[in-house]
Amino acid sequence: MADLELGTRVRQAESSTGQGLGADYLVLDLSSGEYYDLSEVGGWFWERLDGSATVGELAAEVAGRYGVEPARAQADLLAFVGELVQSGLAEVVEHDAG
Repeated sequence: MADLELGTRVRQAESSTGQGLGADYLVLDLSSGEYYDLSEVGGWFWERLDGSATVGELAAEVAGRYGVEPARAQADLLAFVGELVQSGLAEVVEHDAG
């Protein structure tokens, strides 16, 4: 798995799709048929995984939107992105320098 940093840009893998269902959010791995149930915050994050923002930028949005300490948002999102990438639901687009 690639080393993930706050400057990493990640997007949804082409073999995955997601859909909000009330407060829940389901992501389907089209290659395996496996479903993943995400929290409200996870679903909000998933919808923004288009490769345009870095993990750090998204963590700052999470911190402001949900009232989470920035360091906690950063750590949690790095871990979550790592799980998404490892499971094949998301893929690294690039690492920003700096």
